[in-house]
Amino acid sequence: MTKKQDNINRVSKMLAHALTLGTEEACWQLAAVAHVRLKPADRARAICSFYWSLDADQRGFFLDTVAKQGAGQPMPPLLSAMDQAAFWTDGASEDEKKAYCLATYNAMSEENRCAFRSYVWEGIAA
Repeated sequence: MTKKQDNINRVSKMLAHALTLGTEEACWQLAAVAHVRLKPADRARAICSFYWSLDADQRGFFLDTVAKQGAGQPMPPLLSAMDQAAFWTDGASEDEKKAYCLATYNAMSEENRCAFRSYVWEGIAA
């Protein structure tokens, strides 16, 4: 079995899991696994396949829902905390990013705030 076939099998199992549970959390977990295991073009083909399986009214409802949907709250890390945070920001609105950034920064210890500021300033100086 090739790596691509293995990745497709893993995503297929997660799809079955998400559809069986029918929960938002299971769908977010499917999205995280698909993000890691499939190339963007493969994910886009899957979305198109499901999209075109809908009738015209359902497609309109789907597009309205996607247009209004933010990323919601971050879910517990599936891989590493940084991988999960990077995945979450892909779907987050600017307002969500700002709110979680500020809330997280405010919740840090003073030592971690100093380290964070140093990290940011080094990046700006580079």
